[in-house]
Amino acid sequence: MIRPNKWFVSVMVLLLLLTGCTAQKTGQELTGVVEAKEVDVNTKVPGRIVKLYVQEGQQVKAGDLLAKIDDEDLKAKEAQALAGIAAANGDIAKAAAGSKLSADSTAAAVQKAEAALAKAKADAELARKTYERMVELHKAQAISDQQMDSAEKDYKAALAGVAAAEGDLANARASRLQVDVYQADMQRAEAALAKAEADLQQVKINLKETNIKAPCSGTITSLNVDEARWCPPACP
Repeated sequence: MIRPNKWFVSVMVLLLLLTGCTAQKTGQELTGVVEAKEVDVNTKVPGRIVKLYVQEGQQVKAGDLLAKIDDEDLKAKEAQALAGIAAANGDIAKAAAGSKLSADSTAAAVQKAEAALAKAKADAELARKTYERMVELHKAQAISDQQMDSAEKDYKAALAGVAAAEGDLANARASRLQVDVYQADMQRAEAALAKAEADLQQVKINLKETNIKAPCSGTITSLNVDEARWCPPACP
């Protein structure tokens, strides 16, 4: 009996002797007339039959291996998924390390810049008070023009120091953006890892389908495939 299915490789037919397959199917597609005790044993993975373990008239038990479908392509996809997982894990580790290093260095740079700015402001305040005092002394002709000029230069230099320190602090804070870049890299790597793991899970499911097993005990009444016959997803 041959009942080809558009999406499955129809492999063989069992005549049930002991138990009903519909109560014990394990992921394989079963079709047939239950009253006649006959079922088609199909697989969800199309491909070339590389090994038949049974022949017509043979008795089989539930779970016995009936046939093997070529799994080379699936194993290649499995290796590809594993490589993707390894690469994604490496990218995650790299991004995590970079993020931590950048965060630590940024925090240190910001702290240093804040301290420098505080000192610059303190120096500028002292220079301002000194300059204002020197202005009064100069008006009273208690100091020379040269001393007045020196105090003025010191005050301007202190103000320039504050401006420079403020710029350094702004740059240090801006470097925090690099941490965001690493975080984005990590998110992309985590997404790639999730996809690779999902691909691997699907491949493992398909690999199991390449081992065609008897869903119940019975007798092989007919085979509609031979070893090394390839059947595409839409069997004629």
